[in-house]
Amino acid sequence: MDSRKQNEREDSELSSIVEESGDGNTEATIRQTQEEIMAGATKGVYIPQRDKDEAREARRILRGYEERANEMKENASLTTAEEFDRQVLGLDDAFNTQVRAPADATIDSRALRLYSETGLKKAKLLKTDLRGFEPDEFVFRFKQVMAPSIVASLMGDDGNGQDGSEAIDWFEAGRRLMPFSRRVPTMDLM
Repeated sequence: MDSRKQNEREDSELSSIVEESGDGNTEATIRQTQEEIMAGATKGVYIPQRDKDEAREARRILRGYEERANEMKENASLTTAEEFDRQVLGLDDAFNTQVRAPADATIDSRALRLYSETGLKKAKLLKTDLRGFEPDEFVFRFKQVMAPSIVASLMGDDGNGQDGSEAIDWFEAGRRLMPFSRRVPTMDLM
């Protein structure tokens, strides 16, 4: 009796679609598509009558990707770009071959979200590495601003006991070093 109700519902849906389109050829196309869906011949289509073992296997594979994505997110600095690409491409392949139900799509989307967060974390780490503080560069640039007498006193101690701070043009040093700082300039020392 349930199959009869389902057939009636499908026929009513089919007739409403045919009435909207006004084309008798559409009915044959819809029937063919429905037969392919029921036979499982199409990819990426919701299959409610899927075998339980097949569904469990698909979810096991997708959960494996989700677990690896979570591990990669926690250890983003240790993950190589090749490994990351391989995992994302594997998840894409699993999406195309394994996802057939909303539960599968939910697991896949969680894994994809974790991979995107991992990519964001890796990008932030890359940015930090590229614009990190270089002490040698700072000292070199600061020496360029310092007075020549200070550079000479640093190279060879002349023994006069001065610390050399009076010879540094601090305003010039601040003006030249400001582009390398994100801190807001202040008016005084304290």
